Amino acid sequence: TLSLHDALPIYELRAKGGAAAVTVSECMVHPVTDGSHAYHLDTAVLNSLASATYAADAISRHGAVPSLELSHSGMYAGTYMT
Repeated sequence: TLSLHDALPIYELRAKGGAAAVTVSECMVHPVTDGSHAYHLDTAVLNSLASATYAADAISRHGAVPSLELSHSGMYAGTYMT
């Protein structure tokens, strides 16, 4: 899978192409209990927040609105991991 930093040219190209909004990925609300293949915005992960900020800047540079989908597994979050 691509990291957010590696996928940045894809997101920036969408913004350059005239997209009004570019959704980067989904972000787990609680990365400890929510299991997913998705990007986790986690301050414990080196450069995670910096990469998200860099991506938002690259998207905004072309007039598009950067967005990040928040995701939560609900009341059963993490129960399959025990």
